[in-house]
Amino acid sequence: MLRAVLAALPLLLWGANLAAEPLHNVLPCPAPGGYALTDDLVGLVVAAPETAELIYFNTATEREVKRVELDFKPSAMCRQGKVLYVAAQGTALVYAVELASGKVRGEFEIQGDAVTSVACHAQQGPIYVTTGSRQVHCIDPASGKVTKTSALGKYVAVTADGLHVITAFQPGDNEYDYQVEPGNRVPIPWDGTWGPRAQILKYKVKGNNLTFVTNQTNAGSNAWSFHLSPDGQRVALPSGGGWRPLEGTGGYVTAVFSTTNLQTMLGQSPSSIVLAFHPTLDLTATGHDDGVRLYRGKTFKPAGEWKFKGNGSSALLAPAAKGTKLVFWNGVEAGQGLHFLPLELSSTERAALAKAYGELPPPVEITLAPENKAPEVAARPAPAPASLPMPRSSNRPRSTAPARPPAAAMPAIEPAAKVPTASAVKNAAPREEVAAGFNDAKGMNADKKRFSPYPVGARGIAGGEGERGWKGPWELKGDAKFTSFVNDVVYEGDGALYF
Repeated sequence: MLRAVLAALPLLLWGANLAAEPLHNVLPCPAPGGYALTDDLVGLVVAAPETAELIYFNTATEREVKRVELDFKPSAMCRQGKVLYVAAQGTALVYAVELASGKVRGEFEIQGDAVTSVACHAQQGPIYVTTGSRQVHCIDPASGKVTKTSALGKYVAVTADGLHVITAFQPGDNEYDYQVEPGNRVPIPWDGTWGPRAQILKYKVKGNNLTFVTNQTNAGSNAWSFHLSPDGQRVALPSGGGWRPLEGTGGYVTAVFSTTNLQTMLGQSPSSIVLAFHPTLDLTATGHDDGVRLYRGKTFKPAGEWKFKGNGSSALLAPAAKGTKLVFWNGVEAGQGLHFLPLELSSTERAALAKAYGELPPPVEITLAPENKAPEVAARPAPAPASLPMPRSSNRPRSTAPARPPAAAMPAIEPAAKVPTASAVKNAAPREEVAAGFNDAKGMNADKKRFSPYPVGARGIAGGEGERGWKGPWELKGDAKFTSFVNDVVYEGDGALYF
């Protein structure tokens, strides 16, 4: 993180092109408790526990379509056919909700503590629910029967063929083993530096129960999100400490394992907060504190990047708009929200998406608005509707607005990183305000020598002598008394340079 800040600093100093970042739309959205996509990846439903609503988006036109009020706080969810299975936050209740109308059609009581995740096959089969105590329950949609299985896990997902269930959990510091079946207890690897390792477990579906198959006992250190590829072949747990070998050295990476054989590592993704496998193309996306990065799915060779201000989140990162975009949620402050990130695709990749999903949606253009106003979205002719119609609540009429309504009728949209107007870009002068994180006696690359490489807390003294990666030290010109390295915490660093 620190190196990325330092690398960008010269661009700020010498007045880089302020519009160099790719433009994309950002719609305001409360923190997602869960989400689901339609089969064609066009319709997106976000559970908003803060407002007790389901919020519907069309990811092709990049517009909010509908909000449906509920009498519970929706959180984790999954979609099976035309039904959403939605957990009520802080409860052991799961509701069956019509996708097209948002109406509640059923309620299931889980005999346990609060629900943490919900998963199912996209078309048929049981609904699987995990709880805070790592119980795994099975809901039979046809009969409504709820069965506690012998499986365990905090996270849960179902493979594409519906034959297996993959679960995972991060053990606590005082856990040493766990039982996967009678008479079979599995020790949890642990060391004094990286703590207990995250666990992945594979189960075979057997009616309303699950039979243990195998597990991976070193999936990550301090795992904070869980991801199964759409084809059900790969699984990964991005972790705060990354993946660490039990012997030898390792780094901050996310290990990707084969679900066919959980002992087989298929690759190592750069460390991240959240991860998303593209369902059709050889692409993997990762979410970070400062944006989203794109990699080739098997080699993890960099394939693109979007940088913008905000906080990283594991709440939502997914392919959308028939696979032509990514959607990423990163906060509720100005410039944050639900980001729509267009993918730069080759003709071969577009042909593959068209074969999978039909005619692809046209691009959505962004027109920069006057100074200090949010940009309006100038949409080209709207694509065909999603295979499942976007719903409307019973008490709110369907919009009759034209394809391109006036700006006043559009929902508020914040540009990424406060995108400047076209005139501001054209007449931009070199920037004179700089703030960047550095290190001295603490943090990365620290040493005990006073004022090396930066004179933290001093004023009017040059710094940077001996800093790796720099051609030379910082030269202070003009009135140097206004330049200082101030001892404030800035990310991993313990000081900051202020002009």
